[in-house]
Amino acid sequence: MTLAGIRLTTNTTLRRVIQLYGKPNRVKAWKSGDAKVWDQYECDWVKPGLNLHVVVECPSSGNPAIGLVDLVEVRPGTRRITASTGRGLRIGQSLDDLKRLYGRHYHLRYIPRYGIHDVALAWRGKEYTLVATLNGHNRITSLSLSAPE
Repeated sequence: MTLAGIRLTTNTTLRRVIQLYGKPNRVKAWKSGDAKVWDQYECDWVKPGLNLHVVVECPSSGNPAIGLVDLVEVRPGTRRITASTGRGLRIGQSLDDLKRLYGRHYHLRYIPRYGIHDVALAWRGKEYTLVATLNGHNRITSLSLSAPE
């Protein structure tokens, strides 16, 4: 599974993302304080043509650069060519484009009361999940890819 040029596997590290996009503009650490619970880092790259959010987990007192990537998200403001999945689904495309590329096995959520309008695709064998957030015209505004838990 690939999003924004990042091939997400169970051993994709932050170091790989840094090789592609340089150091993040912002890093927010969630330290567990418990040696048995991993720390979590939220990393953001915000610059012209790129609005990328990556969540990384690593052992307490470990080096975040070798932490494992759990989530890759491209947000509005990311160039369409960058905000693309391995199959070519991009920000700005429609729900029909998603169906053409991934088939009709998806879960559509539309809960206006909570501002939720998205489509989730899951692969059971690998347990990866791709979520496409939609606007009122069923156009993709952001994409996120999460790794198996």
